[in-house]
Amino acid sequence: LHVNIFDTSNLQFTIPTSVISRPDPPSTSYINGSDLVFNYDASPFAFWITRRSLPDAFPLFDTRQSSLPATPIPPFMPGDNSTALDGFPLVFEDQYLQLTSSLPYGTNIYGLGEVIASSGFRRDIGT
Repeated sequence: LHVNIFDTSNLQFTIPTSVISRPDPPSTSYINGSDLVFNYDASPFAFWITRRSLPDAFPLFDTRQSSLPATPIPPFMPGDNSTALDGFPLVFEDQYLQLTSSLPYGTNIYGLGEVIASSGFRRDIGT
């Protein structure tokens, strides 16, 4: 599943493909055969990704305010003084995108923030 957030007028800056090589989109749509489902609310805008085969399971990725834990939350690791920040709605500005999401522990995210790596983007809790 590939989620691309952009303005409909295509006025916002995007990194040129000459700088970051991206794979070509598939020639066949897998929307009906994929186990991944993209869900969204239009107002206030939020989206979440679920598995078709596990409709009652927690979403794999969720930007809805209701999915975020109450803050501040205690540190995940003993001796770690970090805490969760308050969640903010989607912020979409020229050359800037901010979103808050709820993720299952140990989740990998691929392609977030123009990170293209086979290992994905994993936030190491406690660092």
